[in-house]
Amino acid sequence: MHGLKFTALTAALAIPCFITGQAHAKSQIILFGVVDDGVVHTYQKKNDKGKKTVKNVTELRSGVYRGARWGIKGTEDLGNGYSVGFMLDSGFRDDDGGQTMNRLFGREFTLNVMGPFGELYLGRIGAITSAAGPMAVAAWYTPFGSSCGQFAVTSLSYMFNFQRVDNSVSYRSPKIGDTRFLLQYSRDVDALEDIDPDTAGVQHGEEGKKTTGHYYATGFQYNNGKVDFNLGADHFTYDKKTTGEKPKSSYSVTFGGSVKYDRLKIYGGAQVFWHGTSAWLFTYNKLWAKTYLNGFAVVGGAEYQIWGGLAMIAAGYNKTRSASTYPYSKSTLSGLSLGYAYPFTRRTNIYFLVNSAYATQKYDGPKKSRAFVTEEAIGLTHFF
Repeated sequence: MHGLKFTALTAALAIPCFITGQAHAKSQIILFGVVDDGVVHTYQKKNDKGKKTVKNVTELRSGVYRGARWGIKGTEDLGNGYSVGFMLDSGFRDDDGGQTMNRLFGREFTLNVMGPFGELYLGRIGAITSAAGPMAVAAWYTPFGSSCGQFAVTSLSYMFNFQRVDNSVSYRSPKIGDTRFLLQYSRDVDALEDIDPDTAGVQHGEEGKKTTGHYYATGFQYNNGKVDFNLGADHFTYDKKTTGEKPKSSYSVTFGGSVKYDRLKIYGGAQVFWHGTSAWLFTYNKLWAKTYLNGFAVVGGAEYQIWGGLAMIAAGYNKTRSASTYPYSKSTLSGLSLGYAYPFTRRTNIYFLVNSAYATQKYDGPKKSRAFVTEEAIGLTHFF
């Protein structure tokens, strides 16, 4: 990370040197956040190779409709269209006060420089093919975004979707008509990853070396106010463990967006991926054992403004198979989500959500594993 800190400092100091004329610096600091709590009931019936289990749980859960967070962002206007800024975005659980992602600012921690050349971000940020942050192309492929329950139909749940990358350099071009182009590179994707689980504590690799994961991505964003279309392609190299194990690299292509018609908005998205870790397939990871997968996913939905609120519906499907020859498996996931959000005030919503998912998994042999899940929620969200 030291190299990126030096780069960030150099960029911040060098840009003004190329600015002609007098710059009148103006600073702005904003505190923001979301508080969200919901009462959630989850029913899960599972038959895993003949072993039957049933879970029936009702709980108070944080961040159902929107992820709970607080943050500080700021900019300084350098004049002539140039500015320097930062984003510190921290996730938390408002049901018990705990921190998410094992980091103080796990959602985003970036220094940015903006100008006629575009936007440059340095630090921890959402990956291009994720659903998080200014670089993301897969945030809104359904009206449920990347939240609305653990089994909601979203890109996060159905697609191979690494959410955030550490130690990254990200570039977004200025608008060319209604279009932007994206580039991103991370030389150490997860600074908390342990490459030696047999030794106590976290044994992390060296940034920029084979012992850390590297991420490469490019993307395209188009938005003319009515049509929003995004495309992203990425390549991820997994880290090398102290045991010598280094999985094959993953690749994915992701595209989708939305079209707006007055009170109606229609969403859709698709992805194909190779050798993705199931740890980054959110719903798969909750139901089945960790492995590496090839597969595809399709999601879509619609929202409609009615009775002063927003009615939402989405459906999704994904199909995967093992990326390795042993143990070989095939899996499917299909689901439906329904929701309604009503704004009590400009900053406070009440929401109702219903999610269902049906998953299958088949190994070599006659037995087939199945899981059926329903999830219902009612809660409040406050934005500040």
